[in-house]
Amino acid sequence: MYEKTIAFIKKHEGFAGGKPYHCVAGYLTIGYGHVIKPHERFDGRISRAQADLLLRKDFNKCIALAEKHSENLSYNRLLAVAHFIYAKGIGRYLRSGLKKKIDSNEDPETEFLKWCKYHTPEGKVVNSKYSLKIRKWEISMFKGVLK
Repeated sequence: MYEKTIAFIKKHEGFAGGKPYHCVAGYLTIGYGHVIKPHERFDGRISRAQADLLLRKDFNKCIALAEKHSENLSYNRLLAVAHFIYAKGIGRYLRSGLKKKIDSNEDPETEFLKWCKYHTPEGKVVNSKYSLKIRKWEISMFKGVLK
């Protein structure tokens, strides 16, 4: 399921030719959705192999954060939560109703679906069918429906 999750991230993030770009939220990004931190330098382009390594490093950090902040997750649930953290950030997860539902062992589907919007760099909130597809994938992973 780990490789299926990596493939899903690659598909929905895209590669953009290995050049830095600004994501919809306005962050400088490279590879498969790696937000470039102030101390990081990427000269020119990176290869798909380099982007894959960055993705796995970032996603493994998200798995560790999901393990640290939510207990007793099955492997599928762990991957779904880690993917949410990869997409939305650990701060948003920690403050979310999603985490509360997961921690209290309630069905989190409605909470996943609340995260189908994004903020433009100008601060406008936009509903996103694209994000809805991603949240539905997370729900399917969380429920163990994906094979």
